[in-house]
Amino acid sequence: MLSDFLEGKIRVIVATSSLGLGIDLPNIRAVIHLGLPYTLYDYAQETGRAGRDNLASEAILLLSSPKTPGLGRQPTTSETFEKDVIQRYISPTCRRAIFNSYLDGEEEKKCDSSSIPCDFCQPDYSGKFETSFKRFF
Repeated sequence: MLSDFLEGKIRVIVATSSLGLGIDLPNIRAVIHLGLPYTLYDYAQETGRAGRDNLASEAILLLSSPKTPGLGRQPTTSETFEKDVIQRYISPTCRRAIFNSYLDGEEEKKCDSSSIPCDFCQPDYSGKFETSFKRFF
């Protein structure tokens, strides 16, 4: 199945995050996540598989609830930090600013005219997380 996907014979593949290791296809239009990623860094790496040809692409995060699941134990400082960062990322705010701050340590620079804006900074942002999957299939 993977070889068929790599050769373009099939257009959709369901995989774990490990599929991204070594996959460098230019024409991936969407990466869809089911549930919250463990860390924002993981999410950045995994969604970075889309749009490598510099054409528009989407990273879609499907959540049944904006709450992160409990660990069943006291979270470590690192786990608490990651949970807080992910909660900020899925809140109604500029996603590029959160990524810039988290990944590069830069101040939270919001989207500007030099790049394609994130969904929140789009002029037609409605506050709803919706997309039409028809365009991907």
